Amino acid sequence: MAVPERSLSDDAMLYGERRDKAQIELELYVLCQIINGFKWNPEKMGKWFWKSKVDKDLVILKNWIETNCN
Repeated sequence: MAVPERSLSDDAMLYGERRDKAQIELELYVLCQIINGFKWNPEKMGKWFWKSKVDKDLVILKNWIETNCN
């Protein structure tokens, strides 16, 4: 979960992964999966969005994956 930078410890600021890099890696991973033919499975992922069981702030909307889902 992303916390405000002012709340991070000195070690986290010095040795943690940069937020912009982590965001780019996640977005590129999703894009690569779409390009490789990823299909939305409503039984596993839900009708409109998928929410991670590990990180509750990680949500992927179906319309990000399939453009003609409305």
